[in-house]
Amino acid sequence: MHDWAAPFIASALFVFLAPGLVFQMPGKESTVGFMNMKTSVISMLLHTVLYGLLLILFLVVLDIHINKASHKTRSKYHMKTDIIFHVLKEGTKAKQH
Repeated sequence: MHDWAAPFIASALFVFLAPGLVFQMPGKESTVGFMNMKTSVISMLLHTVLYGLLLILFLVVLDIHINKASHKTRSKYHMKTDIIFHVLKEGTKAKQH
């Protein structure tokens, strides 16, 4: 598995959007209840819809990827950035003269 975005984002959203853990929509007394550790069927359905929409947003629309880079990949990346910075430095030196 090379892309770790899906499990990390799904796990974080699952914990954060658990009804009653951090917040609950709709709450018992108000629209939003905070840390009440209680839930209802409507709240579970709303949190499920929010979970699905945020997961689609992060993984499909924004196309977020988290990759574990190997040593070879990191060295190639640093070489590319070094080349880019070298070209940028040379370009600014030419404009100054």
